[in-house]
Amino acid sequence: MTDLRHWRAAVVVQGGLHHGGPVRRTVEALLGPAREIDGALVWDVRPLVG
Repeated sequence: MTDLRHWRAAVVVQGGLHHGGPVRRTVEALLGPAREIDGALVWDVRPLVG
């Protein structure tokens, strides 16, 4: 979370990776469930970095 706070991140986005499953599972383990928006996975991290 330190890096997300440093960069004042609001969202984390994962585009259409060919083998994106492992990345998704790792990020979801860290940040919680993603929302799919127009084919991309989006994590709203504002509550985490407040």
